[in-house]
Amino acid sequence: MNYQTFQYPDLIDNSELWENIPASNLQWDGASAEQLNFMRRVYERQVARAARVRPFVNDVSATELMVIEGNQRARRAAAQACRDLLAAARADLAQQQQNQIQQALSVERIYIVSAYRSASEQFTNWQHNFPRYYQQSANRRAALSSGEHGEEAVNLLASHISGILAAPGYSLHNNGLAVDFGTRDSGHNLGANKNPTSIQRWQRSWLFNWLQSNAAGYNYYQNTSINEPWHWEYRITNQQTQQAASEINTISDSDVFYQSLLEPAPIADQRFDERLFEEQDFPVEDEPVHTVLNANAIIRSGSPQWQSQNRRIPRYTRVVIQERQGNYARVNGVDGTVYGWTAASNLGTYFKDLPTLQTPPLAPSTQLNILANFTSLKRALADTYNRLGGLMNILATQLNIQLPAILAVWYVESGGRSHVPNQAIIRFENHLLFDRWGQSNQTIYNQHFQHGGNNGIVGRRWQNHKFRENATDTFQSFHGNQVLEYQVLALASRLAGEEIALQCISIGGPQILGSNYRMIGYSTPREMYDAFQSGERPQVLGFFDFCQYKLGYGRNRGQLIRHLAALNWESFARGYNGTGQVETYSENLRQAYQAAVEILPVTSAVSQSFDESFSLQESVVISAGREELTNVRFLREHRGTSPDLILRWNDMKNPTSVDIVVHFHGYSSDRERMVISRTKEPYSGLVDPSDPSDLSLNSNFPTLAILPRGNYFGGSSGNGYDFPALITPTGLRELIDFCVEHFARGSGISNLRVRRMTITAHSGGGAAVLRILLHNDPHCVYMFDALYQDARNLIVWARNRIRRDQAALEAPVSQNVQQYMQENGGALRVFYRGGTRTEAYSLAVHRALVTALPRVPSPASLLSDWYRVERTTVAHGDIPRRYGFLLLGNPATVLPNTFAP
Repeated sequence: MNYQTFQYPDLIDNSELWENIPASNLQWDGASAEQLNFMRRVYERQVARAARVRPFVNDVSATELMVIEGNQRARRAAAQACRDLLAAARADLAQQQQNQIQQALSVERIYIVSAYRSASEQFTNWQHNFPRYYQQSANRRAALSSGEHGEEAVNLLASHISGILAAPGYSLHNNGLAVDFGTRDSGHNLGANKNPTSIQRWQRSWLFNWLQSNAAGYNYYQNTSINEPWHWEYRITNQQTQQAASEINTISDSDVFYQSLLEPAPIADQRFDERLFEEQDFPVEDEPVHTVLNANAIIRSGSPQWQSQNRRIPRYTRVVIQERQGNYARVNGVDGTVYGWTAASNLGTYFKDLPTLQTPPLAPSTQLNILANFTSLKRALADTYNRLGGLMNILATQLNIQLPAILAVWYVESGGRSHVPNQAIIRFENHLLFDRWGQSNQTIYNQHFQHGGNNGIVGRRWQNHKFRENATDTFQSFHGNQVLEYQVLALASRLAGEEIALQCISIGGPQILGSNYRMIGYSTPREMYDAFQSGERPQVLGFFDFCQYKLGYGRNRGQLIRHLAALNWESFARGYNGTGQVETYSENLRQAYQAAVEILPVTSAVSQSFDESFSLQESVVISAGREELTNVRFLREHRGTSPDLILRWNDMKNPTSVDIVVHFHGYSSDRERMVISRTKEPYSGLVDPSDPSDLSLNSNFPTLAILPRGNYFGGSSGNGYDFPALITPTGLRELIDFCVEHFARGSGISNLRVRRMTITAHSGGGAAVLRILLHNDPHCVYMFDALYQDARNLIVWARNRIRRDQAALEAPVSQNVQQYMQENGGALRVFYRGGTRTEAYSLAVHRALVTALPRVPSPASLLSDWYRVERTTVAHGDIPRRYGFLLLGNPATVLPNTFAP
């Protein structure tokens, strides 16, 4: 599953935390006191020098940032301008490559190396890299008169690091207005590399020349004060931003153009990437025989608990449904093996397996007349229709797709060629053979195969493919010659083995890559190969199976089918072929579709239904449950006793988002033998104290609660637990990502996002939360007698949340306070016991809230119900159990045995 669709709360605005990040925050595991002191002095020296040049920039608020592409972000105006710049550069590059401009032909891709980096991230990088810089400078420092840790050494190492990594908060990237570009040109990856040779290559590159001529039109300028040709900065000037112009290459309906399509299209790096398939979830179909398509098909106990049995059905097992209940199915293998209950959405069916699609004739009942004035394109389309139009029309009608659209795709992929039994159209992809076998056998590979970007061959990876049978022969091209294509396949099969070689060909009319054999329902590459060689029926059905599963499962199932039905050629081309040649493919598809419409007007065909209807939407009902997990990779470094993690969730129906609750437990007298299910879960606040069997989480919204086990470190008390894996800049989000992914897979849903996040902590768990607030912005924080140290980070977070809520509640458009706060607002509840170590720090938070909360009469004055510090007489260990479950239902609720400070 592509879990990048999960959405997280924005990173916190830490602009009030520091005027600069203090050296006292630096740590160096294993260092002596002298080394740590030296590290901090070097840091302070570099910061002092940087401060004389430019002001400190703290972490930019996530609300001011926007994604450029991938995970690279910048301030909104800079990000949008960079998007436009990249689109224009790539369009100009494609045009120049089409026009055979020599310098452009050497470019394989354009990308971003780095954009916005927060000061906190820069600080983490600085701290992480310092031991390496320290070692690199050891000999030079030892030769200094003042010694390896003297003032001269401080100056030397501060200067050395400044040439590599800017002081945190003083980097040109920390303000969100700088971008480092990257390109692969002439076989070299050109990124942010200060090697003189790399800089020279950069300055000779196509991208650098393009940026010099065009970047100013997007308000991007090179910083000429540093010798970094990859580094460009967004600056607002009085000059009007130029609109990038790109000419549309209108291709006429001529034999010359369509002759170029007679060769199956090359495969870009992302085309038919089987990894996308491997990461997806799957839908459910009511068919007698199903296939287990989810790699995480958990076997469950059955109603009403549906608890995991810590067993899974092997992927691609063929099963028969015995019984259904809600969103679950009880299945047996076709061989009689009894498996039990699993989420029905773990199962899927294929068009190729439907009996009703095995008997209809391929050809239509009425043939098209091929007229003398038809272009080669129209002749090829008419020929395809006369061979395959009968079966295609059945599928087109059932799926509400125009038949000309299907013919257009078939033509563009096949080049208009018809099938010859046992000589299906193939295209062998050298670069894919290199990925699967050649990297480990480069000498042999280079003796027999060539492709762009390898061993000095120019061009992109899918270009300039050549081969030779013997090391003494001359390399020859083979694309466009089916006899040679099969000769290359035979050679690769001898050298790398048939299973690898067959996964490196695209085959048949739809040109599906052999490595996707499992995606379209075959058990081996050879089985798919033999089926496609036997005739065009398996190819037609394979095309629709590919389209229904390529871009996702569950609610994403059939996304390519929907794109095709909507004639959304760009989205279809991107999904079917990858991002490499979207403009070219989409234009070819559009031209072929228009020609197909002219010879085959869009009509309503007679519907011929399958045995079961093809539904692209599924009703998902999830019963409340609980699961214990062991061997969680994000918690591997945590020392202790299993389980590593407990998940709890309430009843859900068709969830598209969930609320997340993460609880951080405290110390334990059980020490390393502590078991969270026995000693922490009942007291976590995630369990109804009046009914431990209640799994509702006291929430009417879909909610997933996460209880991770901490790391046993002992400490002076011998009872200590902390959370080192979760206090890193990305640790908590990685854990949530893992938990949502696991829950989604096990429940048969996809594209699940996080709506709201609540963090709770008891006792020693509060230390982790204070660190986590540096990098995360939860909606709600509940501290159950957990403030044993300075709570400044908590105060900063609360002030930011209060300002946000106040602005929303006092906006001209009136809002219902209770509704807004429940759906969008924040909350802070801090509990402490009088006369204990937590009292002073809790009262400091109280004083900060008194200052921050609005005092004038307004709807926002009610925020004092949502942000409070309270003394309690409840026993320390019982506070989360007594209050946590109630707060999950209403963060502003009045709680018993609590008193104002």
